[in-house]
Amino acid sequence: MEKIYMEENRNQAPKKRRSLLSSTSIMMSFVLAFVAIVSIAAFGFSQVSYAIPEESESPFPTNITTIAEDADHTVKGLSSASPLIALHRANIGGTTKYVYCIESDVDIESGASYEKTGKITDKGLLFLLNYLASDNYQIVDGSNTEVNELTRGWIVQSALWVYLHETGYPHNTGVVGDTPYFNDAAIAAVKADTTLYVQSDGSDPIFAASGGIYATCSLKNSGLSAQDSTIIGLIEKAKRIKAGTEAWNNFDLTISKASDKITMTEDGDFLVSDVVTVNGSEGFEGFKVSDTGLPTGTKFIGTDGNEITNLDNLANGTQFTVKIPKANITDANKNVTISITAAFTGKAAYYYGFTNTSNPNAPVERQKVAFVGTVTQHVNKGVVIPFDVDVPTEDTGITAAQSVYFIGLIILLAGVGIIYANIKPREVKE
Repeated sequence: MEKIYMEENRNQAPKKRRSLLSSTSIMMSFVLAFVAIVSIAAFGFSQVSYAIPEESESPFPTNITTIAEDADHTVKGLSSASPLIALHRANIGGTTKYVYCIESDVDIESGASYEKTGKITDKGLLFLLNYLASDNYQIVDGSNTEVNELTRGWIVQSALWVYLHETGYPHNTGVVGDTPYFNDAAIAAVKADTTLYVQSDGSDPIFAASGGIYATCSLKNSGLSAQDSTIIGLIEKAKRIKAGTEAWNNFDLTISKASDKITMTEDGDFLVSDVVTVNGSEGFEGFKVSDTGLPTGTKFIGTDGNEITNLDNLANGTQFTVKIPKANITDANKNVTISITAAFTGKAAYYYGFTNTSNPNAPVERQKVAFVGTVTQHVNKGVVIPFDVDVPTEDTGITAAQSVYFIGLIILLAGVGIIYANIKPREVKE
């Protein structure tokens, strides 16, 4: 009896060891799975999701206060026909900065609160303000030396009036009241001026340039051609931009398709577009792609063949294809619109205006001024990709090949069952 008990213990020992090992293995699997889940969660939560910058127009307050004119900031050219040009300043957010008059025929109101009235959309005017009135570029003379502040102010203000007069902008006829001011004769004199004086001291020139200020002074490192970067060249270019004969936009987003060709993956499950390329002009900060309204399962595939999973901030020049499950393309959504929002940081300009409300019954409009500042702006564009294919229908029937496999499987299972049935009794008899 004792011998039988010992034999049973010996037989049960391996089973217990196997059970213990199995339990330990299961427990360790749970522990490893838990550690993996915690690690993945911790890693995921620690990642920073970068997005394109938000829009910002902080340099442009609602109101600015103009500063009274003075002789120290009034500049005149050497020619007797060259007009006195007052350079105007304003208190903007606690700092004194130059502002530029938009209407040469209208007097400015000094010491008055001017209100932001709207963004400047005239592309030619915006071009001049972007290059001349911003702090992005230096204005240099023929020897590549930066001009002084008063000379720069005279160049900017006179160039704006030349452009506005020659393009027929309102209140730039060249007459203030009944008195000629910035008319054709004055403009001709300004374009030919070689020497500038300050009204408070007309004896010593503040600037001189042989060959003419407009012809010899230019922007430094503007990226423009030598001719276009001169003052007269900038004005002529601005006029072409306004006329539409030359393109320019400092917040320009371009989305291009290589073609409308659609291909199918080898397994026949997905449709893939041709390459889409996104490019932005100077100041481009990145772009995001909206997946709202796209067919279920839409993926964006980079040129490396991998899926682009972060659609919130993509770089300038990014290329991708659009991959969509064939089964999810229908008549209603086969023209797929990819919506893109890009962020740009660059110069913008706003009008500030004043209305004399001392007599509410007869308000008198005063001069509009322009102020330039750096903004972050969003531009939204889209591209339509036609996935113009027959709408797939679900096939509920069984193909011939599937039928053969199905019958073969039944025969195989039946054969296994017969063999098992014949073998089992023999083992019992033994």
